[in-house]
Amino acid sequence: MLTFLSILNAIPTSALYFSDNTKDKSYYYDINYSATRGWISGFTDGTYRPNDTLSWSQAITILSRVGDGSLDMDDFFLDFLEFVDTNELNCTVENLNDPINRYDLGCLLVFYLNLDIEDTENIFSDLNQE
Repeated sequence: MLTFLSILNAIPTSALYFSDNTKDKSYYYDINYSATRGWISGFTDGTYRPNDTLSWSQAITILSRVGDGSLDMDDFFLDFLEFVDTNELNCTVENLNDPINRYDLGCLLVFYLNLDIEDTENIFSDLNQE
């Protein structure tokens, strides 16, 4: 898949300067910091595309890279779907290529970090704001 982040390869130093990530951008250092640690990578055309929508598979890949890299995406995703069903969460996911929204990413983080769902009721204060 062309739009999928590179999954397993380390990021060479020369790839840290994505053509669309210039020093005048507020996220410049964050993207480079994350890339140097191998958490994220860009696309084959040398861009990072910070304004593109993130897919579920990309989000899970980033979580795996931030952790120890041992997540099996399919098993993790199936376990997450069970977590969503058990906790009656309103996640809008059907497959790994679907875009992920902020609420869904929050649910994914709660699951990944093994947080108590009861303690996260107000974790996203902007959900009810107009």
